[in-house]
Amino acid sequence: KPVSVPNPLCMEIDFYRTDMADAAELVPGVKRLGSRTVSFTGHPEEVFRVQELVLYRLKYEM
Repeated sequence: KPVSVPNPLCMEIDFYRTDMADAAELVPGVKRLGSRTVSFTGHPEEVFRVQELVLYRLKYEM
């Protein structure tokens, strides 16, 4: 049975360090929720792309 994914989907990421959340917050549409937490809400495919972009950005900025 296929998994049902809510639409819109909300993703929250809680980072280990605040500078990681600082870098992630620069991605358009990403909102800061706390000192180490960011979120993004959208269509599931868009949420996946933003997650990949955030992780890619951190790979080169950290």
